[in-house]
Amino acid sequence: MKFNLILALIVLVAGFLFALNQIAPPERSDSIAIGLEKTDCWFDKKPWELFTFCYYMNVPEDHGRPEGRMIQFPVVYFKSHNVFADKAPVLHLGGGGPGGPMYLDYDDGVRSVKEEHDDFSLKQGRDLIIIDMRGTGLAKPSLGCQHLVELQFNAFQQDLSFAQEWDLHEASYLQCIDEFKRSGHNLTHYNSTSVAKDTALLNRSLKTNKFVLFGVSYGAVYAQEIARNTPEIVESMILDSAAFPHISMNQNYVNRTLAPYRALYGYCSIINTCSDTAENTRGRIWSIYRQLKQQPIEMNIVDYNTGESLKAVLNGDRFIASLFSGVYSMAVFYDLPQIIEELEVGRTETIKPYFEDYATFMLDPQWGDVSAQAHYCSEVKPFIDMEKMRESINSLPAGYIRESTLLYFEANDFCQEMEISAVDSSFGEGQQINVPTLFLHGKYDSITPLSDVTNEMAFFKNSRLLTYASAHSVMSAEECAELSAGVFVADPSAEDLSCQ
Repeated sequence: MKFNLILALIVLVAGFLFALNQIAPPERSDSIAIGLEKTDCWFDKKPWELFTFCYYMNVPEDHGRPEGRMIQFPVVYFKSHNVFADKAPVLHLGGGGPGGPMYLDYDDGVRSVKEEHDDFSLKQGRDLIIIDMRGTGLAKPSLGCQHLVELQFNAFQQDLSFAQEWDLHEASYLQCIDEFKRSGHNLTHYNSTSVAKDTALLNRSLKTNKFVLFGVSYGAVYAQEIARNTPEIVESMILDSAAFPHISMNQNYVNRTLAPYRALYGYCSIINTCSDTAENTRGRIWSIYRQLKQQPIEMNIVDYNTGESLKAVLNGDRFIASLFSGVYSMAVFYDLPQIIEELEVGRTETIKPYFEDYATFMLDPQWGDVSAQAHYCSEVKPFIDMEKMRESINSLPAGYIRESTLLYFEANDFCQEMEISAVDSSFGEGQQINVPTLFLHGKYDSITPLSDVTNEMAFFKNSRLLTYASAHSVMSAEECAELSAGVFVADPSAEDLSCQ
């Protein structure tokens, strides 16, 4: 018996060391070689996290010139404790956006992502891989615009209108774009096509046959590009609050623009605990907007990027922007009555966390501002009917909504400065995808409407849709979604995907 136990332990340890060796290649002395380069983790790795590894993945900035400039994106690899498992790992395709980071240097954030996805990865004996996309977060280069962050920090302390802040943004973007170009970076290659090729190289470097892809919001666009171009490396996909590459910005433009506002006006029909009319709510919101335009409120808020207190001015434009950013989750619909009642008498307790979230987003140094703009220039602008959009804007309600939309439309889009003109014409076309796909979507998502999914499912030969009483980013809000995803990943043909 003792001999059998010792033998079993030897086999187990040998298997463990073999598994570690497979996913922990020696550090490379040639840092410009394509492939994985082991590094210390950016978050505080606990002593018991023996199965956690961190890397930088070296890839060509221009995949057409693999001998040219190399760039890097970060990889956090959680290895399953089932060291003999050979199941396809789950690859989390970043923070959406485009340009959204995963905050891989934030301890609690990294672990919360792990916990939100372990039912369809680690608990099934599948490894879990989390990455920042090229140009975003901890990638090198990170195409965030620090000049914008610095100007915005000062702007929050002043009573500036949306238009005035926009003028500051333009000057900052131009300065950042110029600096990235002078450093030799070709901004043409920061797009979904390049991300898909990065993923194929990661697959090759990890020596794994296939991935299970997880994409949230714009991350779903990356997943679709990967499945379209290299279906052989994709076992299945989970698309949460999916965006789609060929839905043009001018399709149903008025409805898309008004959707977040209409959701706020009709909050009672969403939470079912009140009877206020949408018309009355709309009137009170815009009355507060005018009140804050005339008498803005100075308050102390926290910039969660730094944890520091910031003196900031809440005016009408920032009030609307704070509500707008709030519709990504359901909480704002429950808080809206209190927000309105308090602001009508000059109090700010309930609006404060929403203003802080908005300010934190605007001051985020990890957000890939220039990378996001590069995506727009190559993947959005070429498919916009500008004249049709201009006609649509004229039918928007007069005031803040129409004026802010016109500002977006008429302002410099920086595509000329970034020298981005070439585009993959097939990007804007709907194409059949045969990879098993599970869509998770919120019924009250006004950012990527549920109607997009129901219309686009015709392009997915083997797809399923689960809906929830939630807004944008279902996985972070619905535990049931994670459990259902686990059933799907284990068996995409399972008839019952309800959470157990």
